[in-house]
Amino acid sequence: MNIAQMKHETTKVPVVDTKVSNDNASEIASFTIYIDPEKESAALRKFDVYLLPVSVVFLVLSALDRNNLGNARVFGFDKDIGLKGDEFGNITLLSSLCTIVFEVPWVLAVKRFGANKSLGTALILWSCCTLGTAFIQNYGQAIAVRMLLNTFEAGLAQSFAYLFSTIYPRERIGKRIMTTNLAMCISGAFGGLFAYSVQTMGNQRGLAAWRWLFIIEFCITVLVGGIGWILLPTSAEKAWFLSEEEQKTMRLKRQRDFVHRGEDNFDPKWVKFALTDPFIWFLGTGFFTSSVAINGFGVFCPTIIAGLGFPSLQVNYLTVPIYVLGAISLITQVYYSDKLNKRGVFIVGSCIPVAVGYLICIFTANTVAGNAQKAKLLAEGATTNGLEGDMSLDSMYIL
Repeated sequence: MNIAQMKHETTKVPVVDTKVSNDNASEIASFTIYIDPEKESAALRKFDVYLLPVSVVFLVLSALDRNNLGNARVFGFDKDIGLKGDEFGNITLLSSLCTIVFEVPWVLAVKRFGANKSLGTALILWSCCTLGTAFIQNYGQAIAVRMLLNTFEAGLAQSFAYLFSTIYPRERIGKRIMTTNLAMCISGAFGGLFAYSVQTMGNQRGLAAWRWLFIIEFCITVLVGGIGWILLPTSAEKAWFLSEEEQKTMRLKRQRDFVHRGEDNFDPKWVKFALTDPFIWFLGTGFFTSSVAINGFGVFCPTIIAGLGFPSLQVNYLTVPIYVLGAISLITQVYYSDKLNKRGVFIVGSCIPVAVGYLICIFTANTVAGNAQKAKLLAEGATTNGLEGDMSLDSMYIL
């Protein structure tokens, strides 16, 4: 057999037993599992075609259902269910706690039962909570429904990140995981336009416009998300859209990656290792602080814009340029991060404009960035375009 034939031979490669313990890693490393690069690329391209769009759709719908509470607030949510003081903030706080608690269980569910069963179940359950939001009547119901919604959405982004990690090599995974934040930008831009369109409807059939916002969102989520549910694979090695040869390639890839990833079993010693690693704590702190800014901004952005003096009908579509700029920045940074194979410089670099923006918002006297006199009037209970002053001011301080 000549060299050219050997390069395209994938059926006679040694097969590594993935149940071998980590103590035998050196023995495993002595095996060479060769996978034809063209066949591997062909399989990965199918995941790009069938899986990536589904992940974007799921994440956009999830963020839309979660963040449009802020858009609903602009046209009467607080008043209609009788919220006072910090109660809206309490709803978002308690909902976020559910996200923290249930992220890991959902990822474990994807690992145990497969992506299609776990994420499909999550889709149906959070869709029901979205519809339930349209019919809440008081503060207690709002807390219950939104906590349940965040519970069912909690591990969506993390589950897709886990799924991608079982499919793509490390040097190619950045642009795929980017879809999580890109979905946030898309939902922010689309959500603003969508909310503006619904708001122009006014009250219909005895229901306020903000209630129709969630009813229509439910219909879109069930229809579009349901189609995506059908396309979701069980796992990388059993994806329905792969040919038998491509499924075999993915199984070989998993065996090859075993040298780097180790056993696919839970071991408490790795939990201890992670909790005692300073880098994990440093990285976790960075993710926590950035998540506070991102999630808080998504919910309270419409309220802040309304607090700057814009009419409520304009508020929702004025959020669009913010997310468009964010999407452009995200795509640019991830592209060059993958191309240069550097992460840290882009992570630190992206923090600089965020810090500058918050400093400007806090210390400037400019009206657009946050006039001190306006804040004083809001604190005294003045109203701006139908929004209670203390609501706008609270949202500024929360951010």
